[in-house]
Order: sequence, then C-alpha cells, then structure tokens
Amino acid sequence: MKTFENISYRQNLAFENTENDCFCDFQNVDYQYWYCYDFSSTFTGKEKDPLRLYLQSGELCRARLTSPLDLLTGYSYFGARYLDHELMTTWLSVDPMSDKYPSISPYAYCAWNPVKLVDPEGSEIGDYYTRDGKWLGHDKNINDNKVYICDGLDENNCAINKNVLLITHKQFREKAATVYGESSAYRYSGNTVPDDLKCEMFAIASVLERNKNAYGAKSKKANDFLKDTPEQNNKNNFRVTANAAVINALTGGFDYSYGATQWDGMEQALYPETENSSHLNGYELHMNTMGWTIPDKLYEKWKNNVGKGFKAPQEKEAVAGRNKGRKRLTAKAVYCRTIFWKSS
Repeated sequence: MKTFENISYRQNLAFENTENDCFCDFQNVDYQYWYCYDFSSTFTGKEKDPLRLYLQSGELCRARLTSPLDLLTGYSYFGARYLDHELMTTWLSVDPMSDKYPSISPYAYCAWNPVKLVDPEGSEIGDYYTRDGKWLGHDKNINDNKVYICDGLDENNCAINKNVLLITHKQFREKAATVYGESSAYRYSGNTVPDDLKCEMFAIASVLERNKNAYGAKSKKANDFLKDTPEQNNKNNFRVTANAAVINALTGGFDYSYGATQWDGMEQALYPETENSSHLNGYELHMNTMGWTIPDKLYEKWKNNVGKGFKAPQEKEAVAGRNKGRKRLTAKAVYCRTIFWKSS
C-alpha cells in the first residue's frame, strides 16, 4: 500500500497493486475501478473523473490530470496548451513563463513534479491563498516569492478570480506574523476567533500600511508564526485571520482602523491623569508626550475592555516635549484592549 499526498489537490491517493489489477480510493471523490493490461499502458475504466494513472514496474510515476482529453487530438487540453500524457508530462508548446525559469525545460509540466504540484493555467510560480487567509499551496516546486489570492479552486483546480499581490511572499508572511504578534490572540484559547479580535487584526494590518513601526514584529508569537510553514499555519485560525487581515489591507478592503496611524495596548490605560512622566516602566506615555482625546463611546468601550486597573483620562494635553499643550491623538477605534489613534 502506498499513500501519496497531493498538496495542490488536498486529496489522498491510495494504491494497492496485485499482479495486474489496481484499486484507487480518492477521498471525497466517487470510487473508481481500473484495470491495467500491462504496466506500460494507460488505465481504462469508469472515467467519472478525468484521471490518468500510469505504472512502471508497479510504481506510481504519474499524477492526476485535471483536464479532459481532446477527442480530436488525443491530448489533454488546458485551454491554451495541450499536454501529451503519454510522454512524461510534456507540453506540446512552450510554457508561457519559461523565460523566467531558464533552468527548467520550457516543455516541462510543473517543473517535472506533477505528483505533488499543479500548473493549470501556465502562470508564474507562486503561493496561493484564499481571500480569507487559507494557504492553498504553490503551483510548482520552485518559489519565486510571488503571492496570489483567489476565491478558491474550481472543479479543475484552477484559481477562481486570481490576483497577484504587489508584495513578495516573504514580505507577506512577515506582515502577517507582525499582525499576529501585535494582536490579542494570546488571550484566547481554542481555535475560534472572536469578531472583536478579527476586527483588531484587520485594523492593525491597515495601520501597518501607513506606519511600519511595530514592536510585535520581533515578538515570540511572530517568530513562531514564521517558523511554521504556511500549511502548518492553516491549522491555527488566529494565524489564518492574520493572513486575511494583510490581504484585506493590501487589496483596499474595509479599513477597520478608520484611518488610524498608530495603536496602543492596555498599558496606556493603567496610569491616571495625575501621572506626568513621559516614560514609565519601559513605555512612552502618549497622554503626556502627545496628548489625546477619546470620544465617549470609544472611551467607555476601552474602559470596559481593560476592566480592573483602568485609570486613563478621556482627554489630556501633552505635558512634555515639543507637543506640550497639544492633543495630537484622536481615538478612532477600540477592539479588545487595543485603542487606535489618528495623529494630527
């Protein structure tokens, strides 16, 4: 018994060989029975799914093809190109992106790795995500650092409404790790993301597009995010939400920060109006160095979310430095214990 995992299709293929017969079990797909006349020929049988399997000396050497055969030519048709499924996964025309990968034959399919990878559209090599942050995989086995987002995969495993982000995959993961590291995710157990936490993450991602400074970029949570693979992060809904937050910010989605340019955590709420230090316990006290004003509704929400220990004033002028006498920060949103400011 051999089991192969195809990342691109997210299906397990189990094969059991007898002398001449083969049984194939596709999870979540109708059972299919195949008879092989010899190990060098194509399987035939009930082709409910456009599948071709090849065996050589009893070993699997071909992966699933997702496009039906063209009855006129006998080749697999992919819309813009034909694939000769008898000749080791070879295109009959040059890969449209072949100039970007000189080390790979322009006639190769999936960089010679069709068991694990898929290239349904002849697009550039890159990592694919859904708009809600789930990593779908990469279309070939070479990483060019591109990020594609889509609405999922169709029945042929082609990306639906695909767009490329103007950011490398490395930068994308670093942004998502920062969002995750700066968020209040550490306060929650289980794997369910509350709405307020989701809004907080989305707001942080939007602010990061305007203000690159974030201490959470070097936090343990951010490092843990980057240590794990995108596939591993799929199992953690908090990390998936961080991906989605970055995607939302990069694609012009709704700005949950309402134009904020920075944020603060609950540490800023623990000092009373009478505290006039510019720095305390390792924090810059923004009520004293920049001054702030908080609308009634947001002030009550921040107070309730922080709970016991809340002492922050609703308004205060800066008492030190070049901003003395000013109120430069205006609260724009509150999620969890985080308050988002727009500076003037």
